[in-house]
Amino acid sequence: MKDLSSLSAADLEDIAAYLGNAPGSLSFAPTIVGESSTSQTVTVRASGTATLTSLAASVSGDFSRSGGTCGTTLSASGSCTITVVFSPTAAGSRTGSLSITHSGLTTAVPIALSGTGAAAPEPTISLNASSLAFGSQTVNTTSSAKTLTVSNTGNAALNFSAITLGGSAAADYAATGGCAV
Repeated sequence: MKDLSSLSAADLEDIAAYLGNAPGSLSFAPTIVGESSTSQTVTVRASGTATLTSLAASVSGDFSRSGGTCGTTLSASGSCTITVVFSPTAAGSRTGSLSITHSGLTTAVPIALSGTGAAAPEPTISLNASSLAFGSQTVNTTSSAKTLTVSNTGNAALNFSAITLGGSAAADYAATGGCAV
């Protein structure tokens, strides 16, 4: 048997037709880092007259085999499926391969896999001031109110459980307003 790197494009097409590998590559939709994509399926067909034995599929990169019907043997004219899922571990372009081997090949037939890891949405809290100046105030009287605007400039919901005042004179102040907690 020849190493696949020495085969012509026509020979590689013949091998792919024999295995029934419809795609030469699979491209996955952008997926948030740490989550999994929708699965994609490759159909393997034994279009020759002999049974394929020692059938195996391996996956590399941020991709994994998530099911399918292929075992280790595929009867002549039979078909089976290999299901692949993309689970990016980092943001940006990610690549890998699905390699299919069987008893008639010395080198695996690769199917290129690609996807983009998307950064997880994050909230970003923004305040319109870093401090509020109340000036001099007579003891036991209430000053006029000062407004501090809290905004979310991120791309995910900002959830918080409390709004508190801090510092050595925190008891001298009160927070009111429309922020839901």
